[in-house]
Amino acid sequence: MNKSLFFWSFACLLLSCKQQSAIGNYTKNSDCQYAEGLKIKAFYNYHQVILTNIFDEQKEDYVYILHKKGAKIPDSLEAYPQIEVPINRLVASSSTHIPPLELLGTENTLVGFPHLDYISSPKTRARIKQNLIVDIGQNNVLNMEKILLLKPDLVMGFGVNEASKDFEFLQNKKIPVIFNGEWRETHPLGKAEWLKLFGLLYDQKEKADSIYSKIVTSYNQLKTEAQLFSFAPKVMSGGVFENVWYAPKGESWGAKLIADAGGNYLWKDEKGQGSINLSFEEVLLKAKDADVWIGPSGFDSYLAMLAENTNYKHFKAFQERKVYSYTMKKGETGAVLYFETGVYEPHLLLKDLIAIFHQKPLNLNSLQYLSPLDE
Repeated sequence: MNKSLFFWSFACLLLSCKQQSAIGNYTKNSDCQYAEGLKIKAFYNYHQVILTNIFDEQKEDYVYILHKKGAKIPDSLEAYPQIEVPINRLVASSSTHIPPLELLGTENTLVGFPHLDYISSPKTRARIKQNLIVDIGQNNVLNMEKILLLKPDLVMGFGVNEASKDFEFLQNKKIPVIFNGEWRETHPLGKAEWLKLFGLLYDQKEKADSIYSKIVTSYNQLKTEAQLFSFAPKVMSGGVFENVWYAPKGESWGAKLIADAGGNYLWKDEKGQGSINLSFEEVLLKAKDADVWIGPSGFDSYLAMLAENTNYKHFKAFQERKVYSYTMKKGETGAVLYFETGVYEPHLLLKDLIAIFHQKPLNLNSLQYLSPLDE
């Protein structure tokens, strides 16, 4: 065999091996800092996204392969859904999917959404008024025909269980569906960290990482400052609904914000997420002398509270007018900003609580999300 031909063949074989190795080579561990349900692994020419804790009793992780057009993906990953990025047409299903689009400047890619009144953002509402976003029904009853006509590159799912026939139908029609589990996160910075998923979907990883890094820095600086105050006000939350008082558990998102703002949440030792169910008598016994009351159900005035239950007047926070609501600041169609944009501005939520707990007198104009009740 000709020597030059031998060396050329060997060189080609070596280069091929190197390329194949690089395709599957794990290059960087970019797992998330605070999010528990989102893991991201960077490889040579694709990202592997692993979603856990998306639903109750989730049986196995959801794994997605995100790659640019033409990228070679190892055969061993063919079983996983593959999403070509950047996506150009998105159908979203939760109002919390809107802020990441606007942070990345990709709001114009949104083509479908269920119940358009749930969106507050002025930018996206302007596109709704121009009929650029199609109403695809309700989350529990999506209009499959409308979604198919939109020809989305991706449908971002949201729900409380994984047995959605709608999403299964879309996947069978070769429309990728990716589930967003930001709503399950218990740390405020964990919720906001789902911005990184949007960064990958729009091939804007560096921009998403930069924005998130600034959020983390601001949040942690405020948290550090809040711990310097010597006084930690006793904080209560929730209200009565059908004879049951619902308050956040000690490992919930709201409880974490209160603690980081230097507040002493009275149910901080209650394990778990979600809400704890209490009787009015239990709450009165424990929280009668609480200094601050955050989130008194959906009330917007003291008069409305008394009309619902005259016994609210026995709480010190009520008597001293230290009750604050997160449901009073709304978009033009009535959607609550706290639940939409607040998810991606945890540092501003924290700033509000610090002001309420520690600033005397309180500058009401400085509050972004929380509001004192009207008389």
